[in-house]
Amino acid sequence: MKELVGVGREFLGTIEDTRTTAGGNLKIGDADSAQPYEFTFGGNATYTGKTEINNATLKLTNTASLDTSSDLILGKGGILDLSDTSAGSPDTYTMNHSKLSSTDGDNDGATIKLGSNDLIISNGENNSFAGTIEGSSGSTLKVASGSLNLAGNVNLATGSDRGETEVSYGSTLSLAPAISMTSDVNVWGTLIAEGGTVNGDVAIKDNATFTNNSDAGVSKTLTVNGFTTESSSSLDFDMRAIGTGVIVKNSANIAGDLAVTAASDGIYTLFSGVDMADFSASTSVNIGGNAAKGIVWQDGDAIKMTVLTGDKYIQEWKGTENNIWGDGNGNWTDPFNSEILDANWINASGGVAVFDGVTAGTTVTVVGQQNFDTIQFNNSNITLGGTGTLLLNPEATNGPATINVLDGTVPSWMIRVLMAATTICM
Repeated sequence: MKELVGVGREFLGTIEDTRTTAGGNLKIGDADSAQPYEFTFGGNATYTGKTEINNATLKLTNTASLDTSSDLILGKGGILDLSDTSAGSPDTYTMNHSKLSSTDGDNDGATIKLGSNDLIISNGENNSFAGTIEGSSGSTLKVASGSLNLAGNVNLATGSDRGETEVSYGSTLSLAPAISMTSDVNVWGTLIAEGGTVNGDVAIKDNATFTNNSDAGVSKTLTVNGFTTESSSSLDFDMRAIGTGVIVKNSANIAGDLAVTAASDGIYTLFSGVDMADFSASTSVNIGGNAAKGIVWQDGDAIKMTVLTGDKYIQEWKGTENNIWGDGNGNWTDPFNSEILDANWINASGGVAVFDGVTAGTTVTVVGQQNFDTIQFNNSNITLGGTGTLLLNPEATNGPATINVLDGTVPSWMIRVLMAATTICM
């Protein structure tokens, strides 16, 4: 591996392979050095090995490109400056061959600077980047072929000259939970969002797919400025961990086919900040691969789905009179009818009890024996206490009972009958 170190170095010649068996590698900078390096390259590169940048800035000028290199790896403090290059078409840097990646667990300061240029990834590879991509004046990040897994930030221009991220047909963009993006995101391929924030508008085009369905048991809420899905788009929501699918801060228009995977019977928040007048998607839902009934309805500024199997019934905790769960005390309501308040718990088999919108730290006192099939906690830090008994009494033909909490489902074989003075804290 050839290593280039120093400050203010510039090379306008050719970097090429001299090996006859395998391509040589180019390393710029040193991750262990306290001094950052700077290197400007405006010549021609034909080598086919790896390019690695650590604690250094590599600036490309003229029509310089590193695309014959097999891998482009940005390590700790590695900066690739593409703001002054026009490799390929004018104002565009295209990666047809180089696979983009970051060094594992050591991505502090790794940055790609676009300036007003566009970056097009069309290598057909599974690319990943955990650093920051910066751009200005309407620059574009485009996944034209292959996939790009982003775990850092994308800071393109904002305002009237806002940048854009594009995902072409057959390509995939994956967003990690902590990611922040300032650009609009237009998807003709697949967008996998395990969370994060997009301060631009997200548009899922016809025949494109939006999904957060990757790992069970982790709440994956995407927050966006605007959210539009066209009539032939596909939406795949994994709601096996309690949370909100998408939070919309501005406008929305939801169409297409929405498929929901739920953890259990209960109530799930699909969208926040969306009105039913802007929701026309067809919906389906499954629990463990088995089809269930899903009813979509409006609750304030949220669109929710009630999921039920068999002959089960559902009641939602309101706590309007007191915080007692027992015979003769109200506090339960029909989630579809706001006029039915202060109802008693229907103490029979197949009851689905949902604690939704309950203030954290609330203690619900259980009095007497209360039967249930499913308890769903959509809030954290809710305590069930008292001297009563909660008795598992599932609706007989539809599988075991469950307790579904914020970060996953507890199967019924792990649940014990909650005897006198027993408390569950979620």
